[in-house]
Amino acid sequence: MTLLLTNADLEQLDIAEPEIIDAVGDAYRDLGTGTAANAPRARMYLPSQGDAPRYWVNNIMGAAPSAGVAAVRLDSAFSRFISDERGNRRVRAGDFVGLVLLFDLGSAELVGILHDHWLSTRRVAAATALGTRHLARQDAARLGVIGSGEQARAQVQALRVVRPLAEVRVYSPTPANREAFAEELSQPDCPVVAVDSARQAVAGCDIVVTATAARSPVLDGTWLESGTHLVAIVGSDRETAGSEVDRAAVERADVVIVNSREQIRIDSQPTLLAVIESGRLTWDEIGELAEVVAGAGPSRTAAEQVTFHHNNTGMGIQFAALGALALRRAREAGLGTELDGELFMTRGGTYAP
Repeated sequence: MTLLLTNADLEQLDIAEPEIIDAVGDAYRDLGTGTAANAPRARMYLPSQGDAPRYWVNNIMGAAPSAGVAAVRLDSAFSRFISDERGNRRVRAGDFVGLVLLFDLGSAELVGILHDHWLSTRRVAAATALGTRHLARQDAARLGVIGSGEQARAQVQALRVVRPLAEVRVYSPTPANREAFAEELSQPDCPVVAVDSARQAVAGCDIVVTATAARSPVLDGTWLESGTHLVAIVGSDRETAGSEVDRAAVERADVVIVNSREQIRIDSQPTLLAVIESGRLTWDEIGELAEVVAGAGPSRTAAEQVTFHHNNTGMGIQFAALGALALRRAREAGLGTELDGELFMTRGGTYAP
């Protein structure tokens, strides 16, 4: 049988944050030890005229033995590109299709069709948490966040798992948004404070995360203090080139990791590419998260080092790991809609190539 899970179904799941992080971590360990497979993200944009929204399709694939599935993430959507006082950014225009298909690695059968929104915020945050677990100082207790949307919320929730945070500061351009964020996420032992500038959000923080829709820098690298772990989650493509952090931030970093080096090349991602092309950073100096999780990548060697994780692309192994976990829990809870798996199978005896 094939289980269809909508975002509404997935929202009913009770999956603890540590379980999500560990599941995604297992998939990264698979990749780092050579037992998983992951294809670079592929995006295609249809040419458009003037300011009309642009149609695009997105494809991300990966397979992780620890999850027991291969995942294909597919999106069909329209985007509009905006330039205003908040900088350059891409926003979705209207409704969209976002699906994750899960295939059993033992039988090749389609076992799950999942809406991707619930999965996506959590898998991005899990990747951030994994990088932070391995690269941030062990005593890191103050988190600065630029951005107050859904991705930013997920980042805070995941980072609380891997470091004993005592304070979170948040900045976003709209005061009401950052104040609502602070009220929602504050805890007695870890208050969240809304501040009036990005610089205030960064000052004195041990971990800094940019979680925005921006395509121009929202963080100045000169603000970073010694010992900071920096995370940027915008991973642009050739059509939406941009960066949340400036060149100075990258040049401050003693240790640099990404989700995928290959994605930098494919999409000409400017966050690191400009520094590489200037000769200030080499490809060999950039580690990958899978290598770090598997114990074979770069690491922090001194408390005063600045470390940087560019969470630069979605990866199929993330969707495989979290999708398999969600599918299992949904079956246990009786959620979703069961479909006849035979609808999706091509039997070799009838249609052999």
